[in-house]
Amino acid sequence: MQTLWDAGHWLFRPVDRVVHYTKLGVGLALVGPSLLIVAARSSFRSPFSLSNIWQACNQLPVVGSTVFSAVIAWQAPYSGSIEATVSECAPGTCQAQMCDRPWLRNPFNSIHALALANLGELASGMAVMFALEDLGKRTNLKTRAIVIGISTEYVKKARGTITARSTVSIPSTVGEHHMLAVSELRNSEGLLVATFTAKWTLEISERASNSSSSGGSSSGKAAKNK
Repeated sequence: MQTLWDAGHWLFRPVDRVVHYTKLGVGLALVGPSLLIVAARSSFRSPFSLSNIWQACNQLPVVGSTVFSAVIAWQAPYSGSIEATVSECAPGTCQAQMCDRPWLRNPFNSIHALALANLGELASGMAVMFALEDLGKRTNLKTRAIVIGISTEYVKKARGTITARSTVSIPSTVGEHHMLAVSELRNSEGLLVATFTAKWTLEISERASNSSSSGGSSSGKAAKNK
């Protein structure tokens, strides 16, 4: 009987995929006009940034976070494989939930270790990316960032809906920096099931100002004229 039950869950996965891509298509159609308005009003160098997409999706009642999560899953298919829902995003903060699905389980009747790590990476990565975008908006600094190491500490078996929350603080001075982005993963009872840690390398530098660029061009032209 258990085998038939498990088979039924696996047969449901194609339907689940159809529902996922339907949500993505409908969501993009709904959020498109709002995103264009937000992008037009944005003074940031990247009008279609994550924060602008999040803001546009949040203008959709009820389904905003679902649409945003579908967009992220489309852009990052591996992160999308766990079908998590991003419920909160702000500079340096992200919260995401992952439902307990049969194809995310291990042979020990609990959620697979790498599915948990994937959720932790999603939450911490989004927190870092939103923080970097905010730094670029507030200052004349540009950043390059990459993960150079990850680790996960598993506290207990994970079952049911798992929530990952990450809060990070990034440096704001020019130079090369190393930082840790940590996500705590908890079950529906609020009990800690795992802790994910990503080690990032950040390179922060100043943007070349337009006046400097134009000044350099003028100097070059003057030199050529001489």
